[in-house]
Amino acid sequence: MQTVSEHSHSLLARRALVPIALIQMALALFLHDLPGLPDTASIDGAQRPPELPPAEFFVPVWVVIFAGYTGFAIWAWREEVHVTLRLATPLAVVGVGCIFTLGLQASNITSLAALPVLTGTGLAAALACQRFDQMRGMGGSPGKWVADLTTGLICGWLALTVTLGLMAALRAMFGLGQTDAPWQMLLLTLILFAGLVWLCFHRVTRSPYLILALLWGLAGIVANLWWQAGLNAPAVIVGIFSLWLIRRRLRFGASGAKALPT
Repeated sequence: MQTVSEHSHSLLARRALVPIALIQMALALFLHDLPGLPDTASIDGAQRPPELPPAEFFVPVWVVIFAGYTGFAIWAWREEVHVTLRLATPLAVVGVGCIFTLGLQASNITSLAALPVLTGTGLAAALACQRFDQMRGMGGSPGKWVADLTTGLICGWLALTVTLGLMAALRAMFGLGQTDAPWQMLLLTLILFAGLVWLCFHRVTRSPYLILALLWGLAGIVANLWWQAGLNAPAVIVGIFSLWLIRRRLRFGASGAKALPT
């Protein structure tokens, strides 16, 4: 049960979701970029880090996420139900984080400075996804489907973008160029990403949309390695990693947040 203070915060967040959704969509259209890493669309294919998917892979998933976010915001504004109250606050934080990320990208702020905002946004997305997972099985509705889709995609995609943000920050900290140490950076990317995937599967959610976002991101890495960077062997390794991820998810499932207190 929510306390009086938590309930008032949830009501405030419910009212804020629609303007937040409109602002982030307007910024995305105006800036012609979407939350990920700074200047993802402006990096030449030959100069892209091998672990960074092409910009074309960022756009479709964020279009779906923003559409789902807006749909949930309208539902939350119209109906005060348990799901909207539980998810309103973390999703409001996610929306504000996306707005700040868009602003940092427009200002050409370095990845190292933008990483705390991206990480905080990812943690808020994980909390929203975890809260929905705790309510899974309590009846279905179109609104709950939109909530599942939005939280699952946001959590999965931000797991990838946080990993990529960490890699970009490491490059900046150690003075590495965009294409330096490709094998080492790719291996470190997969290790960090695998750790976040494990946390998502076993501490956050059982959402099928999470795995879709994760696999879409890995497909982007494969595309960049194979067609733009010309690194075929690493592309095969990432492909094998993706197949292993699918096999593990299908065979062992995901415990999600069902064992955690509400």
